[in-house]
Formats: sequence, structure tokens, C-alpha cells
Amino acid sequence: MQRERNLYHPISIQSDLVRKNMFELIIDSGHDSLRLLCKNITLQQPKSNAVQVPWMGGVMQLAGRNSQAFTFNASFYVGTDNDSDTMVDLYDWRNQVFGHVSGKISLANKYKRSATIVIYEVDGDKARYTYKVEGLWPIEISDATFAVEDDGPLEIQIQFAADKMYIESLENE
Repeated sequence: MQRERNLYHPISIQSDLVRKNMFELIIDSGHDSLRLLCKNITLQQPKSNAVQVPWMGGVMQLAGRNSQAFTFNASFYVGTDNDSDTMVDLYDWRNQVFGHVSGKISLANKYKRSATIVIYEVDGDKARYTYKVEGLWPIEISDATFAVEDDGPLEIQIQFAADKMYIESLENE
């Protein structure tokens, strides 16, 4: 009976699924981590080029380089506390990349940061997956829309570029 049941239930009855709402984005800003109230993240998973090589009477395909850069999009709720302001912190970081007042483009070591995206188990006690991000910086901060009829929290979207992005446990194998 148990064997038949496993055909219809590929995971154990005692198991649970990974939830999309159990995550945290931690951006390292040198001396202190930048912790923001992140609403959602869309990770662009790596994609590789397939290199076609003529082989005997046909074609064999081999793995090539990554076909696109590492990027991800995130939405943040704007909030303030005694130590930080989400909007100010993110715009200060963006201005380190390109100073809109001065017109100065900074060196990469002045604005690139590392980050960690942690996806937790359902109960929130233990990390299930840990993505490591290196060379992270904001490419674009979306336009902010203010409306008198909308009483929800202010939300901003940011597109990030990164040099590397990988799941920590897979990289160590």
C-alpha cells in the first residue's frame, strides 16, 4: 500500500515544500550590513551557450560560456528607523556608481558589494538555500509613483548587476 501511495506523492507526507515568502536579502556595505524590507526578488538563473561541434555524421553540443550577465530584480518597501532610511540608503549607493550632481563615474571598488540571499525552511529557523552574490551594484532604480488615493506603503524596484551568483552549498561540492 505504501509503495503505491509513493507513486502519487513524490515527497514524504512528513515533508514540506520550499515557500517563496521565506527569504531575506542581506547586502554587505563594508562596516555594516544593509538590511532592507524586501518584498520580492526575481533571480535570473545562469544560462550557457551550447557550442555545436561537427562530429562524424552529425553534431555534438558542448557547454560554452554564460550567455548573459548575472542580474536580479528586487522590490523594496521604503521604511525608516533611527539608524537608516531605505530610500536614502539605496539612492546613496546608486550615486556611488554614478554621481548625478558631479557627473563622476566611480571605480568599481567604491560601489561593488557582496550580498547573501537566504531562503529559509517553512518554520524560518534554518536556512535551506544560501545564494552568494559578488560584485553587486544597482543598475537602475525605478521611478517612484505617489498617488493620493493609494494608502499602501511606498515600494521601489531596483535592477542589480553582479559578477557572480551561486548557491553556496553547490559551489562547495
